[in-house]
Amino acid sequence: MGAWKLNTFNVRNHSLDKSIFPYGEQPIGILLFSKEKLMPVSIMADNQAPFSIE
Repeated sequence: MGAWKLNTFNVRNHSLDKSIFPYGEQPIGILLFSKEKLMPVSIMADNQAPFSIE
Protein backbone atom coordinates (compact mmCIF):
# COMPACT_ATOMS: atom_id res chain seq x y z
CA MET A 1 0.00 0.00 0.00
CA GLY A 2 2.02 2.77 -1.35
CA ALA A 3 3.72 4.30 -4.34
CA TRP A 4 7.38 4.81 -5.16
CA LYS A 5 8.91 7.09 -7.78
CA LEU A 6 11.85 5.73 -9.75
CA ASN A 7 15.08 7.71 -9.26
CA THR A 8 17.47 5.66 -11.38
CA PHE A 9 17.63 2.39 -13.32
CA ASN A 10 20.90 0.82 -14.32
CA VAL A 11 22.22 -2.58 -15.32
CA ARG A 12 25.62 -3.38 -13.83
CA ASN A 13 28.19 -5.60 -15.56
CA HIS A 14 30.54 -6.50 -12.72
CA SER A 15 33.07 -8.30 -14.92
CA LEU A 16 33.54 -5.12 -17.00
CA ASP A 17 33.03 -2.80 -14.00
CA LYS A 18 30.52 -0.82 -16.06
CA SER A 19 26.88 0.29 -15.79
CA ILE A 20 24.46 0.98 -18.61
CA PHE A 21 21.27 3.02 -18.35
CA PRO A 22 18.71 1.45 -20.72
CA TYR A 23 16.08 4.12 -19.93
CA GLY A 24 18.48 7.09 -19.93
CA GLU A 25 20.09 9.00 -17.07
CA GLN A 26 16.76 10.20 -15.60
CA PRO A 27 14.07 7.59 -16.28
CA ILE A 28 10.43 8.22 -15.48
CA GLY A 29 8.76 5.49 -13.47
CA ILE A 30 6.43 4.51 -10.68
CA LEU A 31 5.88 1.32 -8.67
CA LEU A 32 2.65 0.71 -6.77
CA PHE A 33 1.69 -1.83 -4.10
CA SER A 34 -2.02 -2.39 -3.47
CA LYS A 35 -3.77 -4.01 -0.51
CA GLU A 36 -4.92 -6.70 -2.98
CA LYS A 37 -1.23 -7.68 -3.37
CA LEU A 38 -0.95 -6.24 -6.89
CA MET A 39 2.24 -4.53 -8.02
CA PRO A 40 1.98 -2.52 -11.26
CA VAL A 41 5.19 -0.91 -12.53
CA SER A 42 5.64 1.69 -15.26
CA ILE A 43 9.05 2.78 -16.61
CA MET A 44 9.90 4.87 -19.66
CA ALA A 45 12.95 6.64 -21.05
CA ASP A 46 13.63 10.23 -20.05
CA ASN A 47 13.73 11.32 -23.69
CA GLN A 48 10.40 9.73 -24.70
CA ALA A 49 8.53 11.96 -27.14
CA PRO A 50 4.91 12.84 -26.26
CA PHE A 51 2.27 10.74 -27.98
CA SER A 52 0.48 12.34 -30.91
CA ILE A 53 -3.30 12.13 -31.23
CA GLU A 54 -3.27 12.90 -34.95
